[in-house]
Amino acid sequence: MGDCNVVLELLFVIVIAILFGIYRELVQKKYKKDMRELLVQVEEKNSLLKRLSTTDKLTGLNNRIKIDEVLKSDLNMFKRYENVFSVILIDIDHFKKVNDNHGHPVGDEVLKQFAKILKNSARITDTIGRWGGEEFMIIASETDSIGATKFATIIKQAINEHSFPRVGRVTASFGLSQICVGDSIEDVVHRADLALYTAKKNGRNKVVCGR
Repeated sequence: MGDCNVVLELLFVIVIAILFGIYRELVQKKYKKDMRELLVQVEEKNSLLKRLSTTDKLTGLNNRIKIDEVLKSDLNMFKRYENVFSVILIDIDHFKKVNDNHGHPVGDEVLKQFAKILKNSARITDTIGRWGGEEFMIIASETDSIGATKFATIIKQAINEHSFPRVGRVTASFGLSQICVGDSIEDVVHRADLALYTAKKNGRNKVVCGR
């Protein structure tokens, strides 16, 4: 009888050990699964936060922070591999009149539709952003000033042909510049800005190349 009790106790201990091992394995599997799901959620939230921090809230385009990042990256690529790119600055002509005559909600809608035209006209490799107010920038990768001028002219035509709600026809002025050896980001943007000023000074609704 004593030996039987010992055997039963031993079996009981073995069963408990097996059950504990199964329980521990299940707990570990659930823990690992929960951790994987948690890591996925954290990565998704981090990705969303990054997107929000680099996106213009009104237009959905890249904001100034993201544009600056791309400009720095493209400049480094140009210095290392001579991958040319051009900067195109675009300013909506007489936008203040839109807000004054129709109100800011209409002006916001014009900005959103203008941004949509830019997105639909650009290539997947181009970076489009809101530079500030009614001014936008396109970083045209692998594009020299000749190609950028043709590209800007196509966009200008698309804007001219679009009918904006409550406003009708809207035009825009374009100033562009190609990156050159020895340029800083400020240099190429400054030339594009001067070209934009010339376009507006010479009657607006024009494309002017700074170099």
